[in-house]
Amino acid sequence: MSKIVFFCIPAHGHTNPTLGVVRQLTNLGHQVWYYSYNFLKKEIEAAGANFVSCDAYDTRQELSPEESARLGRDLPFSIRILADTTLALGDVVCRHMAQLKPDCIVADSMAVWGKAIALKLGIPFVCSTTTFAFNRYSAQIMKQSPKDMLAMILSMPKVNHQIKRLQNNGYPFKNILDIIQSDENTHTIVYASPQFQPCSDTFPDKYAFVGPVIRPSKEQIIKKKKVLIYMSMGTVNNDMLPLYLKCISAFRATDVG
Repeated sequence: MSKIVFFCIPAHGHTNPTLGVVRQLTNLGHQVWYYSYNFLKKEIEAAGANFVSCDAYDTRQELSPEESARLGRDLPFSIRILADTTLALGDVVCRHMAQLKPDCIVADSMAVWGKAIALKLGIPFVCSTTTFAFNRYSAQIMKQSPKDMLAMILSMPKVNHQIKRLQNNGYPFKNILDIIQSDENTHTIVYASPQFQPCSDTFPDKYAFVGPVIRPSKEQIIKKKKVLIYMSMGTVNNDMLPLYLKCISAFRATDVG
């Protein structure tokens, strides 16, 4: 059976979709090692994986709440954190990979260190995408504002400095697109249904739009209305009380739960 290594960022929303895959792999007899963070250890081990803690090496855990809020909004800062994490974990993980000799690495699209290590060591790589997949067609729909584009252009010197740090340590990233863009030559699992993925028909066959991995519920949910509405903005965009209040107000007069 195969040896498979998973890498993910410290976030429930990115980890949870992978656990069903891990559980199925281990049920089939494959061995799975999962590099993650201590607060997710219980869930990962319950799925059957060998948990490997990154907390002792990853500088990201030392970010202040204000710095954490900058991730995703501040490109140079985000790329620096990704580079810092890759370099902090790199030597330890590369030594482990040399001993383990895995058949495959599966890494979250934001866990750049997993992709970087797979490329550096020549290990087959699979990308795990819990957001939408992006290519030149979907980018035209989900385009950035002129202000965002200008900010990205002005940030390129700082971004290129971080890429140079990675290159100097043997990680073959040529530019920012190698880090943030979906690679059409890479096998990719997308946890979105093709009906929700913009331009899903423009992605190659290496992309599997598998939809959400729904785990068995441990709670008995009693449906009190014929139609239920579920509202969620995800883990990051959860502090949106005005939006939720507007949604509740909009459906208050209807017969929904």
